[in-house]
Amino acid sequence: MPQQPESALPISIRAIEREHATHKYRVAGRLMLWYDERSATLTLGDGDVALFVDVSLCVSAQKSMEWLWETNNTVVVLGYLERTLV
Repeated sequence: MPQQPESALPISIRAIEREHATHKYRVAGRLMLWYDERSATLTLGDGDVALFVDVSLCVSAQKSMEWLWETNNTVVVLGYLERTLV
């Protein structure tokens, strides 16, 4: 029997705490002011809080990603939360 993927728990950006790192979540927010092509990261926001999202495995440099340049689009991401030094 094939192994089932781990499910992603829904969480709001505002509810994310340090102890959530290394767990898989489903987060929705609005695409904020920038997308960095070199690092393939975008900012997902909810009011005055934001989350950096690495989308390098999701976007292609060969395809048009015009939606990445439009602010306030609603975006849902699934993945593991990691802590980073900023």
